[in-house]
Amino acid sequence: MGDGRHVAQTRRSRTKYFDGTLRISTTADTGLSLGQYYFVKKRDNMRTLMIILILTIMKTAANSQPIQYTDAYSVYITDNLAASRDFYTRWLDFNVVFEATWFVYMQSQGEQPVTFALIDVNHPSTPPAYGTFNKRGSFLTLQVDDAAAVYERLKRKAAPISYPLKREEWGQLRFGLTDPNGLYIDIVQQVEPSVGYWEKYLVKE
Repeated sequence: MGDGRHVAQTRRSRTKYFDGTLRISTTADTGLSLGQYYFVKKRDNMRTLMIILILTIMKTAANSQPIQYTDAYSVYITDNLAASRDFYTRWLDFNVVFEATWFVYMQSQGEQPVTFALIDVNHPSTPPAYGTFNKRGSFLTLQVDDAAAVYERLKRKAAPISYPLKREEWGQLRFGLTDPNGLYIDIVQQVEPSVGYWEKYLVKE
């Protein structure tokens, strides 16, 4: 009897499903010849292996993706939340996006807003043993298109400017203010550096 004819006798085959159940199937159930039956089984097994392989690759690829950050902003610890908030809204045109009795989230105006937050030193969410900002080791840079115009505007309003407008040789026109916590605010505009300034600082390969 050739493979092209149906097998008269019953041939049993066990198929185990993903849910753990076991089914006894026969060539008589399928209406296939013995050769066709084993060809179909082999094809189905290959499909199952391909699906498992694809899912494994997808899982591995997902685990190897870099961390996707949705935002980043600095948080400054203060013991004078209201005065700090008012400093940024009055002098630097920041808006209060969210405010609670112990936390203020602020955002600048314009097409490329920058954000930061202020937090009360006594709130439990403040990192332990940090305390308020101690006027050392950090400053906030705000970049603008026209530092001279911003400087003149704040000077007319009698803003507490602590560093006068100056063109720096490394390529910045800048001035500074100091907020109620002692944090230095660096207002900068990027300009051409002095000729040859960066040649002695660039890392040579």
